[in-house]
Amino acid sequence: MSQKVLGAALTATARKESRIVLLEDGKKPRVVTSHRFWVDEELQRFVNAHLPQVVAIGSSLSLPHGLHCLDSTCSCAPKSNKKGRQAEQELAKLQLSVFYTSKDTIAKSLIERGIGLASMLRKDGATVIETYPHATEVLLFDNVPRKKSPEKVPFLRKALGQKIEGIDAIERVDGLMCQALLSAYTAWLYVHGETKGMGDKAEGLIIV
Repeated sequence: MSQKVLGAALTATARKESRIVLLEDGKKPRVVTSHRFWVDEELQRFVNAHLPQVVAIGSSLSLPHGLHCLDSTCSCAPKSNKKGRQAEQELAKLQLSVFYTSKDTIAKSLIERGIGLASMLRKDGATVIETYPHATEVLLFDNVPRKKSPEKVPFLRKALGQKIEGIDAIERVDGLMCQALLSAYTAWLYVHGETKGMGDKAEGLIIV
């Protein structure tokens, strides 16, 4: 039986759809199926039904050492005086734009959702890794268009189509689906030992 990996692109709230794509192993990974989901339990049921070897989530899945929450009224504080997690600091040194995980982040809801979802899936026995789709696209491809450029999605669809079979069968390849595909492809590379873990394992790695 061939191995499968799953990539997930989360939104900050269940009121907006998130996207997942399941890839099957081969000389090139192949799209098995893709779905939208809203509540975390939908993804949990999908993972438990398909049992992917790795689940890759393109969102922060851990907090800096010293923090146990992102509540600004809580007294917990990071142990380091540097911003964010070590993984984010290492990515910044590679000249990659990053969103630092901290109490003043604008992505608080997304981070809290990602951490909760990863914990839920790991309790069920899933192997969950954190990915950063922007880092994956920059490291894989040259001259990636800027985030809000109308050329971005067509560029990624074509570029990823050379790496992944079956993308044309996906109903709607938009920006969010591209993020899910990038995370899934990172998971496939991870299974084949072709990735690197950025950061401190005890704090939380970002796989690129």
